[in-house]
Amino acid sequence: MVAHLFRVKDSMTVTFDQPKTFTTLSGESKQFSSVIVERIADLPIRKIIRIYITEIGFIRLNALSDNNYDNPPWTNEMIIEAVRNL
Repeated sequence: MVAHLFRVKDSMTVTFDQPKTFTTLSGESKQFSSVIVERIADLPIRKIIRIYITEIGFIRLNALSDNNYDNPPWTNEMIIEAVRNL
């Protein structure tokens, strides 16, 4: 399987209007007012976009995957919006 892994150059911080609860890598639920996207994984054959967030791990972005994949091609702004809408 071909995958494209992008390391976010200057870190991509996403700030939420209201704190959001995520399960961390250690398995605990924690509220975040912002998160840092470290990596973006683009899996073109499977039409999946996944991101790696510090403390949380990989998350699939459904808003940019499957039928939404490459329609239009994703941008950093689209990644930020998809994370805000998780």
